[in-house]
Amino acid sequence: MAVVGVGSELRGDDVAGVLVARRLAAWCARTGCERLAAFAAGAAPENFSGEILRFAPDCVVVVDAAHLPGREPGAVELIPRDAVEGVSFSTHMLPLPIFLDYLEKRGGCRSLVVGIQVEQKDVLARPSPAVSRAVRRLAGELRRLLG
Repeated sequence: MAVVGVGSELRGDDVAGVLVARRLAAWCARTGCERLAAFAAGAAPENFSGEILRFAPDCVVVVDAAHLPGREPGAVELIPRDAVEGVSFSTHMLPLPIFLDYLEKRGGCRSLVVGIQVEQKDVLARPSPAVSRAVRRLAGELRRLLG
């Protein structure tokens, strides 16, 4: 599995995906886990496509801050692949569906998108407590899945 954390470090809760990826990368380094690669891709996840394809994951999980209507800040939700375009994700250089289509076709993998409901995206703000808790919880769940 590859986890790709996307978002901006300069906009409060928008950094959520990047923080999940950093936690998982640190865990992999500590434990020697080779079944997971985590990429803190920032605002341009397509720049990591070569590294992701070299890792040859069976599944790519993109984690991003999202606007999930009706959900509380810090809510974590699996976004159906066909609904990715209808959800407000943070701005990226290449649209997320195109990036995922490329990885699926070139790498023969599946892809999933996980959104974390934001509370705020203020410039230079720290992540909100609700989103920080969600980051820890989601990273922990992904670690547990890998044993």
